[in-house]
Amino acid sequence: MVGFFNTPTPPTHTTTIPAILEHIDTWCIHLQTLTSTTPDQQPTSPKTVINGFYRPNPTLLLISITPSSYLLDLLQTLSQTFPDLGLRQKQINHLSLCYWDDVQPTVIPDTLLAERVELTNQATRLAQEKIPMVDIPASTTIENEGWDVVIYSIEGRNKASGLPYPLQEIKRWTLPSFV
Repeated sequence: MVGFFNTPTPPTHTTTIPAILEHIDTWCIHLQTLTSTTPDQQPTSPKTVINGFYRPNPTLLLISITPSSYLLDLLQTLSQTFPDLGLRQKQINHLSLCYWDDVQPTVIPDTLLAERVELTNQATRLAQEKIPMVDIPASTTIENEGWDVVIYSIEGRNKASGLPYPLQEIKRWTLPSFV
């Protein structure tokens, strides 16, 4: 699940990092109570599904996913509960494995484009080797190996540096297998 927000400066009365964390805590506790119900009362919402590798262009490698409605609901409720965050909801239909984040969108020289395509091809081969994607019959139930909701802080990011995001984990929640 991905959404970006800026913490209000100064924090408002209701929108603080602790308030956001408490909101997600409550949501996770609610999900845990659903797992303690009898099997006939288990949630029927579809699980998050991994659809496979996806290359929408030669320099981009994604894993396509279909998110659980629980994750979509969490993103929506955060946006509604904390409107002053200005939460920029992002599509949560993929995991980015390889992409190029240019400082300024410009025309990429052919030599650089060819280099990026080759590096993305290498990343694709490595991902296919390390992350097997198999066709699984729809009737098969596979235990979710686990999805987490994580809040990260990104501070001091300088796109021009070409360095990865400086992520600092604030809190992580492991979700029940039905999500």
